[in-house]
Amino acid sequence: MSKFHFKLENLLKLRERRENEKKIRLGEITSRCSRLRTAMEENDEKSRVVLGERSAGLLTYDYLTGSELFIKRMQEENRRLQKEREDLEPQRLAAQEEYIRASRDRKVIQKLKEKREQEFRKEQNKKEEAERLDITSGLFIRNLSSSRGAEVFQGVSESPGESSLPRQA
Repeated sequence: MSKFHFKLENLLKLRERRENEKKIRLGEITSRCSRLRTAMEENDEKSRVVLGERSAGLLTYDYLTGSELFIKRMQEENRRLQKEREDLEPQRLAAQEEYIRASRDRKVIQKLKEKREQEFRKEQNKKEEAERLDITSGLFIRNLSSSRGAEVFQGVSESPGESSLPRQA
């Protein structure tokens, strides 16, 4: 049985590699966005802790002023992080679109390969079935000729009027 060979295999590998590169780039940008979001959440949590301490009891003027400055710094940091995240969003969307396009391109060739392989297997099955039929027919004829077919073939070798087969009346 012959082996399936896809003529566009190199193109498929190239498209798989390109898709993987786009996926990695998308992952990097998405990861950066996620880290920014996490940093913002951590800053919010730090601010909540300081506010909780402020409402817990007697605090000095220095602590209150320091905590106020700390909360303002966390808010400014969050605004900066939010701006950076908003600036990254178009890049992330562009990377996502590139990945989708690369994935679609690979899937087209992959589907073509699967279709061609299915056609190849179908054709191989037909050939194998024909070979089995030929072998079976050959065996049947040999068995037939060795058992009762010898009589038939013997009569063929005789002249037309001298058949050794019994005549029916």
